[in-house]
Amino acid sequence: MVNLGIDAFCWHARVAAKEVDILDILDVAAELEVPFVQTTLDYVRPIPGGADAVVARAEQHGIKLQAHGAPIGRRYFDGDLDKAIAAVSEWLRETKQLGSPNLDVHSGVYRPELTADPNSYGDELDFLRRVLHGAADIAGELELELLIENASDFKSDELLSLVGEDRSLPLGIFLDVTNSLNVWEDPLVAIERLAPLSVTGHVKDFALSSNWTSDHYHRRGYTVEFLYPGEGITDVAAHVGKLVELKSGSDYNLSIEGLDSRSGIDDQLVRLRPSVARVRECLRAAETTLSAQ
Repeated sequence: MVNLGIDAFCWHARVAAKEVDILDILDVAAELEVPFVQTTLDYVRPIPGGADAVVARAEQHGIKLQAHGAPIGRRYFDGDLDKAIAAVSEWLRETKQLGSPNLDVHSGVYRPELTADPNSYGDELDFLRRVLHGAADIAGELELELLIENASDFKSDELLSLVGEDRSLPLGIFLDVTNSLNVWEDPLVAIERLAPLSVTGHVKDFALSSNWTSDHYHRRGYTVEFLYPGEGITDVAAHVGKLVELKSGSDYNLSIEGLDSRSGIDDQLVRLRPSVARVRECLRAAETTLSAQ
């Protein structure tokens, strides 16, 4: 069964502007009647009372918490492997305090950057692999799973190489069912490859806006704009349907990631209501189709 939650990133610009905090977000999530909220650890640290206060508010609403870490790529640690492993180990301890069963991290680099320097692929993948495997022991001790997200950086085969084939290690994939489009990979293929090693992930949407020449005769290209599911052109039904097909025998947590936020604009609830309804509709339709087979 796929459970639908909300990612606190929907409020990121307003959190950064100190207009709202994770406690406010949990209150809104309760109005949306979602079972879990994904939150970056950065949103928890400034709260008076820290993780205990956040957990208490979540429990008040009957909401579970899932933890985001931060980028683990080379440039964030100046290529210092020990420093990166130590940071991830500390994030795992914070994750345990939140009661989250897993911690997801991402590279922090994007495909166009890597494409500009083809030699960087191998170096970046090697560093990420060594960080994940270096932190695997502490993840195991804490009974947590450490997940790497397909964050518009690597293709599915490259991501699978990061976690390796040893299923005894507490390593897996955080699967954003939309992001494979950003690395020019068929989403349905990527979902099929990555879902077996994934217990949670994201869904979002995007639109394309034309960049016109001055006379509006030719287009120079397109700008990709991330939106909430149901607001753009992404085939949400197909992506969610494939996920339901592959994860029907287990609980899977899928959160709406809305990266389109602005300080001073309180539009999250009004946009999330129809978006939640749309994804729930897609989930129900996929489950109905699957049960009829």
